[in-house]
Amino acid sequence: PAEARRFLDAARGNRLEALYRVALSLGLRQGEILGLQWADVDLDAGTLAVRRQLQRVDGAFRLMELKTAQSRRTLALPAALLAALREHRRRQLEERLLAGERWRGAAWDLVFCTRYGTPLDARNLVIYFKALLTRAGLPDIRFHDLRHSCISLLAAQGVSDRVAMEIAGHSQISLTKNIYTHVYDEAKRQAAEAMDRLLGDA
Repeated sequence: PAEARRFLDAARGNRLEALYRVALSLGLRQGEILGLQWADVDLDAGTLAVRRQLQRVDGAFRLMELKTAQSRRTLALPAALLAALREHRRRQLEERLLAGERWRGAAWDLVFCTRYGTPLDARNLVIYFKALLTRAGLPDIRFHDLRHSCISLLAAQGVSDRVAMEIAGHSQISLTKNIYTHVYDEAKRQAAEAMDRLLGDA
């Protein structure tokens, strides 16, 4: 949790701050994040629908349907993420005005795009992400590890495996429990203290 806060502190004010918050708060896959369209985001209701992913096919960007029904999901937005998405929307509208005729985003309607509205290249996103990790003084990890971190943070907050599975869009709860969930040393220490309070005087 402390490293997650350091990461978000480093991302504050970054052009892609909302993207990093989506990854860490909701655990979306990279392709799902890059494939989000504004039609998927209801800023009034505070929800986000995961419906497609952005992929490169034969060198061209394409929005593809998700492979499983479990991957298609609608998620509630934490308040901090909702605020970040509102600010991101405002900034993007400014970029559109500045781009003028160079804006190419009308056909895409992407939440996260280049300054001209075109899809973000996943390789460039990784470069931006690694630079942010360095700025935050954090260990070198994969972008996908933000998804792992989200599930682990949910577990640390006591969120049930079933709810975490639905947020992650996993097809089986065993994926959530066995692969993604890590037990923090702090959580283990708290468990020991709870047992001590219960049985310490026995």
